[in-house]
Amino acid sequence: MPAQSPNVRPIFERALEIASDAERQAYLDGACDAQPELRGKVEALLQAHVAAGSFLGEPAISVNETRPFDPIAEQPGITIGPYKLLEQIGEGGFGVVFMAEQERPVRRRVALKVIKPGMDTRQVIARFEAERQALALMDHPNIAHVLEAGATDSGRPYFVMELVRGIPITQFCDQNRLTVDERLKLFMTVCHAVQHAHQKAIIHRDIKPSNVLVTLHDGQPVAKVIDFGVAKATGQRLTEKTLFTAFAEMIGTPLYMSPEQAEMSGLDVDTRSDIYSLGVLLYEFLTGTTPFDKLLLQRAGYDEIRRIIREEEPPKPSTRISTLGATASMVSTQRKCEPDKLRRLVRGELDWIVMKCLEKDRNRRYDSAGALARDIDRYLRNEPVQACPPSATYRFRKFARRNKVALLISAVAASALVLALLVAGAGVRIAALTEKNYELEGYRTVYVTSEPAGARVAFVPIDERTGEPNPDPAGIVRPRGTTPLTLELKTGNYFVEAVLPTSAGLPDFAEVYRSVPKPRATPHAMAQLDWRYDREQTVPLRKIEILTTAEIVANMVRVPIDEATRHDNPLLPKVLYVDAKETTPDDYPAASVFFGAANRARSLSKRLPSAAEYDAILEYAKRHQLTMVGSEEQAAVQDLFGGAPEWTTSKYVDSRKHALNELSDHLVLKGYGDIDRFPELLRSADGQLLGSPQEPSPMIGFRCVRSGAPRFVTE
Repeated sequence: MPAQSPNVRPIFERALEIASDAERQAYLDGACDAQPELRGKVEALLQAHVAAGSFLGEPAISVNETRPFDPIAEQPGITIGPYKLLEQIGEGGFGVVFMAEQERPVRRRVALKVIKPGMDTRQVIARFEAERQALALMDHPNIAHVLEAGATDSGRPYFVMELVRGIPITQFCDQNRLTVDERLKLFMTVCHAVQHAHQKAIIHRDIKPSNVLVTLHDGQPVAKVIDFGVAKATGQRLTEKTLFTAFAEMIGTPLYMSPEQAEMSGLDVDTRSDIYSLGVLLYEFLTGTTPFDKLLLQRAGYDEIRRIIREEEPPKPSTRISTLGATASMVSTQRKCEPDKLRRLVRGELDWIVMKCLEKDRNRRYDSAGALARDIDRYLRNEPVQACPPSATYRFRKFARRNKVALLISAVAASALVLALLVAGAGVRIAALTEKNYELEGYRTVYVTSEPAGARVAFVPIDERTGEPNPDPAGIVRPRGTTPLTLELKTGNYFVEAVLPTSAGLPDFAEVYRSVPKPRATPHAMAQLDWRYDREQTVPLRKIEILTTAEIVANMVRVPIDEATRHDNPLLPKVLYVDAKETTPDDYPAASVFFGAANRARSLSKRLPSAAEYDAILEYAKRHQLTMVGSEEQAAVQDLFGGAPEWTTSKYVDSRKHALNELSDHLVLKGYGDIDRFPELLRSADGQLLGSPQEPSPMIGFRCVRSGAPRFVTE
């Protein structure tokens, strides 16, 4: 058997290392002994190596033949038409923006955007001209104006627009430490600008802080929406050149991009895509960060970015604030409040507004930027907002999409319960009858909110005859949840207590009057206090403002109520706080009407006293020296009960049950004063001083009270 031939490669590599031709031949004689085929292969490789030469030994092109290449021909100092370029202030994917000075026919500073050299492809030029045309269509104070358009000497298009001397809107808000309300007002102007663009059938598609600049006009911040470079027309052609979004091309900035932009499917993008981006911007206004973490998206791959945007649900703004950690203090300082207060401020209605914008299903977002602005305006005016938490059915559908396998297993197990479900069907019919009975009995669905949210509430019915709360435990409604919540209440007036737990000391709480109206009821007397219907015929009661106890009782007088007095009137609290100073029509003109006094008291997070509370305070003042809360300053009796009859919440009750029927809606007035000075007021048969809640008297004052502690909310 012949010996196995050695490998060609090691013989070839060893031969290359031998410089002398004679020594190389001697080496090959020994290595390829009696194997002419092997030697022929090695020699062929050696000849090819020599023929190849050293092609990397010197540059392919002489260094002397190269020269610098500047990709941007336009530089400061160059003139384009009547515009002298002063400074480059921006650069995008296909355009460069310069600050320029117009020299004729007028002198002014402008922004000039010109397409980059080498970017003058058909599609890029189409996008550039589309942006120019989109801006030309719009005329809004919060959108940069186009002044002129043309082409450079080399034929590249440019356009001239208003110079916006501003910084990104989020940076402006943080640098100037704008409060949440101030940020919301500025954000509304951005919404109005986007709404204007939508009315011109233009979708921006890239709303983000760097495309919304803020400048100062006479000391007032003015937002300007810029860069319509990827804008899309919905009802017209912006340019005669072909303009389309390439297949599998994702348009926009991922952090601010809507799910349908990331989808890149046959689903066309409409104006609601901009609503999503506005929601991301609002999220950043409130929390200092975007819904999806910037570093997470930077590390993620292309497909993972698209999946996150399309499928993952971002946390609510209030939840994100609670997880900011060390940065929470800086974020809250930039908004002039404490971290806990910022979280409570955002929780609830602002959460709902933002999350409505960020819905994956665009049909659940706001229909327009104008609708979003109107809801924010409702929030700022303490009116019920249109946004609301997603229903249980919707949340279940979302859960089902995320947990298909687990739900399939559950469905198999549930098949054993078919019989029980059939029985439950009868229960549904009974429930429907019960609901109908609720309507017949005068129940209404009401929606209750508080600021801050998370409060426990109790609704104490008001006795229509006396105007006093009825302390019977059987009639007090105490829902299990915390605000915001929806519950069924019988129509009528209520004394409402909202209690917010605190980390130390007594909880903060509010005492207010609220009314649940009958369908198509005509407001009158106390029933007019703050109600309206929404589209679902739910009654959204006005939001309950809960201030800290220390804020409310400052400059009031603390009055303990003794057990004997409380025994005769169990409704009285153990401690009352009362204003030391009477408010008269001179101080507050609406005080002459009961509703004006009641609204003023409510704005101070206080309330008007009942006649029994007024009498109890007066009895205590006769026996004790009164002092102001938090100080030793004394309050004399004549100062406490001095100038005029004062409003109470108690109605006049005719104990004889005859005559004076026309006074059934009159309220009992308390306080000192000569009746001869008040000829327009009435005395009842039993000596009570009376006043009509709707007929003004210039001589009636009022004084506010507050209970020392919650009475009706129980754990």
